[in-house]
Amino acid sequence: MKLLTIIFLFCAATAMAQDGGIAHFSVWAPKQEANFKTGYKQHLQWHKANNDSWNWYGWYVISGSRAGQFIDATFNHSWADFDNPVNAAGDGADNALHTEPFADYLRGYKMALLPISDKAEAQTLSAKFLRMFTVDVGDVREAAKLIEKAIGVAKQKDGAARFIVFEIADGGNLKQLVVLVPFKNFAVMDGIKEFQSSLQSGGNAISGVTSETLSFQPEMSMNVK
Repeated sequence: MKLLTIIFLFCAATAMAQDGGIAHFSVWAPKQEANFKTGYKQHLQWHKANNDSWNWYGWYVISGSRAGQFIDATFNHSWADFDNPVNAAGDGADNALHTEPFADYLRGYKMALLPISDKAEAQTLSAKFLRMFTVDVGDVREAAKLIEKAIGVAKQKDGAARFIVFEIADGGNLKQLVVLVPFKNFAVMDGIKEFQSSLQSGGNAISGVTSETLSFQPEMSMNVK
């Protein structure tokens, strides 16, 4: 019975990472911020007009070396979803018209949700702010165990805290994990401090941690329900 349970949990974890837990992130460096905002909103209208059912979230980075850059992302996909995006040629043409003249497209990458993660739900992702931890690791499995332990400690102090944990799957350093921690105001940052400290004391499994804060842009998001 125990063996069957273990097999079931392993299969469930694999399904989470491969069949419904893939996120795509894109990073932009606006050259003309006001025009970029206007153009990006117009581009979202194109998606709506083409009946795009995907969710799209938008944030500005407000701390760290990437401050001022814009990140958009779509969550909870299977790999196969990316074989059939809505009207790919039309999407590219509209981007060329409304967004690319006003911002440099820096990179796109995909991440897989880990079994230790909270769900990537709209209510969580659309918090006013997100703390983004990019964790450089020597061993992905060992680092994931340390992060899971750090999450457990943090949740003992704040049961409402959420931690969305990904591993880079394509388009970046495969020895990186990314943790998104939503928060509503800076007064709650003390609750995240314990989690930060745990990451920094990760030993050989964790070789570096980068912390950034993202500000959610509801008017630059779509199908966030």
